[in-house]
Amino acid sequence: MSRAASRSAHSAHGKSHTRRTPASQITPTASTRPHARSVTHALWQRIVNTSAPTRVVILILLVATALRLLALGAPSTEYDEGVYWQSLRAMVSGHALFSSVFSSQPPFFLLSVYPFYALLGQTLFAARLGIAVYSLFGVIAMYVAGRLIAGGWGGALACTLLAFDPVYLKESTTLQAEAPSLAFAIMAVALAAWAMRRMSLAKTPAAEKNTTHDIAQAGAFHRWAFSPMALLAALSGVALALGVLIKLWDVLALLPVALYLLALSSSRPPTPQTQHETLPTRETFSMRVLAAGPAFFGACVVGALLAALAVLLPFRASFAQMYAQVVSFHTSARQSEQHGVPYNLNDILHDNIYLTGAAALLALGLALWRCYARDRVARRPLLALRMAPPALWALASFVFLLLQ
Repeated sequence: MSRAASRSAHSAHGKSHTRRTPASQITPTASTRPHARSVTHALWQRIVNTSAPTRVVILILLVATALRLLALGAPSTEYDEGVYWQSLRAMVSGHALFSSVFSSQPPFFLLSVYPFYALLGQTLFAARLGIAVYSLFGVIAMYVAGRLIAGGWGGALACTLLAFDPVYLKESTTLQAEAPSLAFAIMAVALAAWAMRRMSLAKTPAAEKNTTHDIAQAGAFHRWAFSPMALLAALSGVALALGVLIKLWDVLALLPVALYLLALSSSRPPTPQTQHETLPTRETFSMRVLAAGPAFFGACVVGALLAALAVLLPFRASFAQMYAQVVSFHTSARQSEQHGVPYNLNDILHDNIYLTGAAALLALGLALWRCYARDRVARRPLLALRMAPPALWALASFVFLLLQ
């Protein structure tokens, strides 16, 4: 027998007598144990490697979450909160909204809180938890909007002002519509600002070519319809519609959303990649991209309509009752109690809302100074595009509060 034959026979004999140990009897070793420490370490390293403003925002979110959780079990002192709580109890029992269940707010308010209430114990704590979750989403959206408008530290400052604002913190732990409606309004503005950022503030020539140039070409409907900017605009419309369907006050957020989306027509012409590449002239480019702003605003309108239809269609049989409870109820109350501008101004100052407004104006001024000092020549026209919409939104909200 040759050596090769004897070696193969020995190998076959060894394999025939080999017994595999069942997996259930294998003793866990260092290589098979869950790498919990490694995962935790990797997560910590990822947090450490983020930018300083992002780390600050993570800390703010943790503190804001703790403050809200600690206040969810406080006794209720709000009459409206008790009404909404009883409405949720009736909905769980099978009663229909706007028919046997009265609601002075649009339908998505109670519908958005209902899953938390129904699945987490059907208690006031569970309903308040839903409000707190939406308020934290608003804080995150505020950071995104602030970062897009005024940079990382501007977003962190805006996030801090909103997270610890006394009025917003109180509404974040109370079963009322103010906190979730504001959260959705901020989401809508942040998404619209994101769309403008991608379109108007491309940082590299390649990005400019892949966004503005492609969309500006004549007849390229499919390019803008399925572009990231169109998706962001549509999502902005969805958030805005859901906010209005929580509280009608959110209709004022249409002003900054429209300004950001219509500002897409102020985009810069793309930069040629090579000496032989031919791109549209500034005049031709301006004429082509002039329709980009209205087109993306149209995508926003489409998203808003789809979201509104999805929420309102189940109530088509009780639309008259819904209109009477949501609209007519408030208009009648306003006509019976018209206090005037002096009374409303005193009410605003008494609630210390002006302190938050002063802090917001200070933050806006600091962001304006920071962006202007960074590049006075190149960023001067862009500052108006970024700063004007939130400033006009704040002004419109203040005037509306005085006149209501």
